[in-house]
Amino acid sequence: MDRAKNKEQYLISFFEKHGDVHTMPPLWMAVETMSFGRMVSLYRGCEPKIKKAVARQYGLTDTVLDTWLLSLNMIRNICAHHGRLWNKVLGLKPLIPRKGAAWHEPVEISNDRLFVVLTILKYLLDKIAPQSAWDQRLLKLLEDYPRVSRQKMGFPQNWQDCPIWIPS
Repeated sequence: MDRAKNKEQYLISFFEKHGDVHTMPPLWMAVETMSFGRMVSLYRGCEPKIKKAVARQYGLTDTVLDTWLLSLNMIRNICAHHGRLWNKVLGLKPLIPRKGAAWHEPVEISNDRLFVVLTILKYLLDKIAPQSAWDQRLLKLLEDYPRVSRQKMGFPQNWQDCPIWIPS
């Protein structure tokens, strides 16, 4: 972390107060300055027991969470560079949890199109920020553009019957 380039007030204050003793800020401060890609790299570089503990917080295995983070980073990069996403076949396919009927019944979620990523986001947001209205904004967007092919985005016929998508 380059102290001279960083303009975040909390980091400036930290180094003014503690810079004589600490060359790096605490991890919780450093993480605030990281890109999503760097966060993914940080997770991937952790010891297996740490990765397992993090994944367990989301009811996942570390292998599944690893593929989700890589996929989310890929999707983020496509969006950031204004790439075509809506009907893209994913090259990097996130793993679907083997356990948990929500991923398999009554709707089988395929892992090769945008729908799986949207479902991952919904699942994670329900865990991290249950008050989020992101899913409602997505539904409104789909409603506003009915001619956009849901099938090409990987939405199964009865996708709204998927327990992950049923409002809590």
